[in-house]
Amino acid sequence: MGVCCRTGVIFSLDLPKMFWKQLTGQRITLDDVIEVEWRFLRSMQQMLSFSKDVFEMMPQYWVTTLADDRQFDLTEDGDGESKLVEYEDRFEYIRQALKARLTQTHV
Repeated sequence: MGVCCRTGVIFSLDLPKMFWKQLTGQRITLDDVIEVEWRFLRSMQQMLSFSKDVFEMMPQYWVTTLADDRQFDLTEDGDGESKLVEYEDRFEYIRQALKARLTQTHV
């Protein structure tokens, strides 16, 4: 990129809308998130579609994996790796996981 600036060569920088909106202070929409986080959102949709029996057969803890594959604890006490998400708390888990994904890369 630096060489392009110095030599005047045009360089296409194809970054998602979510990046540019953060850079310019614009509000991020669900469509922007879907563009970048579609796999994550699909897994959250699947979680919501599970019956209680199916949900309990696949234990989920209060952690989420960020885009760079780091584990992020969603609890206030930092003990999410040992706390199971209860079926009744799945909406709160998804809300917290989505919040973590949306704020992981503030520009």
